[in-house]
Amino acid sequence: MPGPLRQRIGIYGGTFDPIHLGHIVIAEDALQFAQLDQIIFLPAFSAPLRNSEAGNSPDQRFAMVERAIAKFRAFAVDNFEIQQGRRVYSIEAVRHFRDRFPEAELFFLIGGDQFEQLTQWKSLEELQQEVTFLCASRATEEKPENDSAPATNVVFLPSRRVDISATEIRERLLDGRSIRSLVPESVADSLDQYSREGSRD
Repeated sequence: MPGPLRQRIGIYGGTFDPIHLGHIVIAEDALQFAQLDQIIFLPAFSAPLRNSEAGNSPDQRFAMVERAIAKFRAFAVDNFEIQQGRRVYSIEAVRHFRDRFPEAELFFLIGGDQFEQLTQWKSLEELQQEVTFLCASRATEEKPENDSAPATNVVFLPSRRVDISATEIRERLLDGRSIRSLVPESVADSLDQYSREGSRD
């Protein structure tokens, strides 16, 4: 008789500064396309390959993710990276989830830009053994091509047109323009609150 089916868990890391509707859409696409049981959002304390620091604090970004996904039964959020208080490499996060879910099949959701940088990732060979990468690219992007990137353990999700970026949202906030069509309502409310609190400091 076949054994019990292994739980299929997706890990979705990022700064999420702030989390927006594009993140939610990509997560739902990955959930359905890869037939995952759960996607766990993993807000970074900071990103190893990102030059600039996030605008909102790690705790604020975690709280916004938590509020944004509250209505999605298959979504969860983990504060492992934030608790470390430092930059955390993906292999460290994967080891954390392997300890939590020793029998699960793990998937790691990345974007096309991250796929292009895979050869720079720490302990890539171990990562390949532990996870299947799910690569999400926008319809406006060409399919990622990287001859030096691993050809195995990478599944490309169907491309989708997602014209939303966290950078655009931060720029809109600086210019005093509305962002309520780009982020969940709870996130917009949180950003308004953080802005008011910052103006009183």
